[in-house]
Amino acid sequence: MTIHIRPALGGLKVAAVTRNDISKLHRALSGTPRQANFALSVCSKAFCLAELWDMRPDGTNPCKRIERNAEMHRERFLSGDELSRLGAVLRQAETTGLPWKVDESKPNSKHLPGAEHRFTVYSRVTTAVVELLLYTGCRLSEVLSLRWDQIDFNAGTILLRKTKAGKPQTVTLNAPARQVLNSLSRDKDCPWVLPGKRISDKDQWKPLAKDAMEAAWQRIRAVANINDVRMHDLRHTVGTYAGQSGANAFLVRDLLRHANVAMTGRYVNKADDPVRALNDLVGERIAASLEGRPAAEVIRLRSTFKG
Repeated sequence: MTIHIRPALGGLKVAAVTRNDISKLHRALSGTPRQANFALSVCSKAFCLAELWDMRPDGTNPCKRIERNAEMHRERFLSGDELSRLGAVLRQAETTGLPWKVDESKPNSKHLPGAEHRFTVYSRVTTAVVELLLYTGCRLSEVLSLRWDQIDFNAGTILLRKTKAGKPQTVTLNAPARQVLNSLSRDKDCPWVLPGKRISDKDQWKPLAKDAMEAAWQRIRAVANINDVRMHDLRHTVGTYAGQSGANAFLVRDLLRHANVAMTGRYVNKADDPVRALNDLVGERIAASLEGRPAAEVIRLRSTFKG
């Protein structure tokens, strides 16, 4: 988002920005209504903080009274065919790499390596993010911030300490999700499940950055020919497949941990088993599509534990 905001406002002092400046920025992005509104929200938050930090007088937020664009809300999910293509591209990304997008008409294109070398190989961490989004139904921020101490392999759960609901929540792990986690290398000095760059002078790790993952996703989805699919749509895919598997709306809400579960929880059996069974079913269907094979029948084993 900074690539849009900085050119428009970067040369102005905080106290000098006017509503007209923000309005121009918003109109310039009107071709992408959702992005325009997001830029407005980011600016609004920034100027609220500017007032809090005495960089602007109280009540002078220049984003006030700028009308937001109408947005078309959608529930995009991937078909089995699209999941198969995505799975093939993820495997290609880890092995031979994905081709660069090059405009041969540009003068500097002649200085690039030969076409046979224009490929980027992506790390297992990057492809694992996509798989975990599909197998867990988690939000991107929840996956990127995962630490190893949040995962209980014996119980088959992830404890999310910070969530959109503002309280800790538990995610059940299906078999494909556990396989992804087990496939990842683990450094005893790194707490992150999906590490990014290491800060050499401090010998500390950072989690994989959201911007880096967004950039990788742009390339992955282009090669898979699913250009209109956002990473959040992978969560929609989990919910849609759960619904198509015969789960009622209450179970789907529990599976995705929607904020309104508190209102519906009294009508739903909160036992873990129905959600876990549903999660296993959805995970197997998604895994089969990614791997290009028929879905196997998921058989629930009876617990031998006596409470």
